[in-house]
Amino acid sequence: MIDTSSKLYNLSKILGIIFIICYWLSDSLFDAFWVLGLIPFAFIGTPLIIILLIAIFKKDNAALLVGLSIVVTILITEVFRSELLKSEKVLVATLDGDGSRIFLTLRENRKFELVADHMFGSKTFKGNYDIVGNKVIFLTRPYDNDFIPDTISIINDKLVLDFDSSGKPILGFANYFTIEDNKIKRTITTPIR
Repeated sequence: MIDTSSKLYNLSKILGIIFIICYWLSDSLFDAFWVLGLIPFAFIGTPLIIILLIAIFKKDNAALLVGLSIVVTILITEVFRSELLKSEKVLVATLDGDGSRIFLTLRENRKFELVADHMFGSKTFKGNYDIVGNKVIFLTRPYDNDFIPDTISIINDKLVLDFDSSGKPILGFANYFTIEDNKIKRTITTPIR
């Protein structure tokens, strides 16, 4: 029989619920400022671990059940966040900037993920795309400003953001993504304008 009236159980239950909520919100906290993502884990996770260790030594089954529930919840969440349940990647590319990087992933099911990393955090954009010829057309805005246009061009091992007035790709600093993995069936070597 599990005693649910113990102080360890009640304390672990409260801290466990707060910890799981912080865990689910950790991506948003990291996006805002990476330190914000660590603070809840330090101030809530540390006491929770101490309480669960005490529960192990006192053989408090109710508190241990809370600990097991937390671990199972985190494992299930990680399965849903992982690549296991997502469509296959057909193109992976990176744009390097001053102290930042933008990672673009196109998936087989016509969904994209764009992660903008900078020194203070990151921001993730998700949406739908289509491919026409050598052009990737974002049906959902890929960024919160006009830095990345809604249409980019695949040329050799690059995703080009813009062209000059004569139609040549602009390949200056931070004007293109470098393609790291491309499973799109056709190879394009010249721009189609």
